[in-house]
Amino acid sequence: MESPQALHTHRLSSYSPRMHAGVTWDLLVHDIDIALRLFDEETPKTVNSATGRHSCQGRTGEDTVEAELEFSGARIAALPASRVSSRPTRRLTISEQNRTIVADLLHPSVTVYARPNQVSEQIECSEYPEPLAAQWDRFTDIIEEKFNARAETGSILPSHATVAAILDSALKPLQNCGPLSS
Repeated sequence: MESPQALHTHRLSSYSPRMHAGVTWDLLVHDIDIALRLFDEETPKTVNSATGRHSCQGRTGEDTVEAELEFSGARIAALPASRVSSRPTRRLTISEQNRTIVADLLHPSVTVYARPNQVSEQIECSEYPEPLAAQWDRFTDIIEEKFNARAETGSILPSHATVAAILDSALKPLQNCGPLSS
């Protein structure tokens, strides 16, 4: 990437009764981490969000979240996440002045579009590791002291602080199982 101006993600999953945390901590935190790394680890200057709950079934937390982060230089990240979608989606779209980069994380590929909307490059990512397996490998590397555990902890704190800001930004706490709260 040369000079990213905007990041749009779509992280959508179907409902899973095993998950008791909200979708912001479960799914969106990963896209927040990507946004912070994309925009040079900068803390967002503005955070706006809305959350909704669609099922109570013995758990707390939101099922949908729409978050918008604004960074210096009019750079933005629009980050929706849902676990009540009928179709799983994991997609990133990065906009630069002269091109757009689209990554499909479920069917690992990257497409680069030159302006105006011409595919200039298509990359299949056949060596892309399965995400949970990669996470497990990283965890075992930390346990085996191949990586510094303190440094790893420090690296996740900015995304966790941003999750807290997103949840604080949602105007109403989730008190019932009704439609989208905002």
